[in-house]
Amino acid sequence: MMLLNALNHFPYLLLYVFRSIMFPNVGSGERPFYYESMLFSFAFSPFGPWLYSEEKMNVLLVSIKEACLMVPPEWFFVYQIVEGTFHFMICFGWLFHVMGFGWGKDFLFKWGILNEMFWMDYPYVAAFQWVAFQVNSPLAHVCAIVHHLTVVPNLLWLWSWARDGNGVKAKSK
Repeated sequence: MMLLNALNHFPYLLLYVFRSIMFPNVGSGERPFYYESMLFSFAFSPFGPWLYSEEKMNVLLVSIKEACLMVPPEWFFVYQIVEGTFHFMICFGWLFHVMGFGWGKDFLFKWGILNEMFWMDYPYVAAFQWVAFQVNSPLAHVCAIVHHLTVVPNLLWLWSWARDGNGVKAKSK
């Protein structure tokens, strides 16, 4: 379960690092979705104009900004640093677990996932769902579904953690 979550969060960790290097400033509100929109363009453009076009992407990006309650760019700048920190905790927590490091082997992963779910997953699920209904285009619905699917491994880990008491498969006795 931990590997699934590490693989799920690794692309987001890469996006965070890339965005931090390539776009280190707060910007004027475009920073939060600039690289995500490039990723959407790459992923969805092969499906043709019925799903993706520049016009549809622009409508979607405006709606996403509205769904974020038009918060100031400075707020989103800090929010994305916190989000990147959670992805870092999840990926490196898994790595520490595999390598058997002492204090950090489960602490980083567990608290990274729990914080990711509370501070990121639930607000994003609501925002993407709102955008999907607001825009009502195939692109908006596909983006919402893709996002919702990335939450499933977190929920599976939470269920495993609640069931086993620690989210890590119990060792055989």
